[in-house]
Amino acid sequence: MKVNVFDERIAKDYNRWYVENYKIDKLEKDLILKLIKPNYGDTLLDIGCGCGWHIKWFKDLGLKPQGIDVSSYMVEEAKRFLSKEIEIKVMDAKSLEFSDSSFDIVTLITVLEFVDDPLLVLKEAIRVSKRKIFLGILNKHSWLGLKRRIEAFFKESIYRYARFYSVGEVLNLIELADKYSQVKWETVIPWPPSKNYFGGFIGVLVNL
Repeated sequence: MKVNVFDERIAKDYNRWYVENYKIDKLEKDLILKLIKPNYGDTLLDIGCGCGWHIKWFKDLGLKPQGIDVSSYMVEEAKRFLSKEIEIKVMDAKSLEFSDSSFDIVTLITVLEFVDDPLLVLKEAIRVSKRKIFLGILNKHSWLGLKRRIEAFFKESIYRYARFYSVGEVLNLIELADKYSQVKWETVIPWPPSKNYFGGFIGVLVNL
């Protein structure tokens, strides 16, 4: 991942975005839950966990989450934000320090957009998962994706360094990984979860 993108300045204010955009956050979480359908007590690894926003939510749902992020600044903020019993580590998503099939669920929420080898990251996620992978992706064929890219031309933004995907591109990437039994996808924003190619946030569930 591009460590320089998520520096100390970004990390300090990262979770504020979710608070200020709570309606978008709720739509995304509704889609995540609809697709994953987790069981109480499932173990979960959140790759690219950022400052721990989704990990806290997973914990509150009764799951047993851990998180990794390549940015030490993000991990430091996550440890401040989360309870001490949740394990958060600095780790490269391309080389996960976990055994095969270590977690029931692995999530990558707005992660593939910022890595230099998305296929390798996806293969590593598949390797350490027993049952399910969830991908949350920024959709380049949405009004929100276009707005973020235009804004990044005129002011400094993490989206300047992001690669946005279409639904088709995400599905093609999963095909290349070649280790799945079933794939389901939907999008949200501005609509509720649906089979719509133009929602701002793509959710993809990969059943192994």
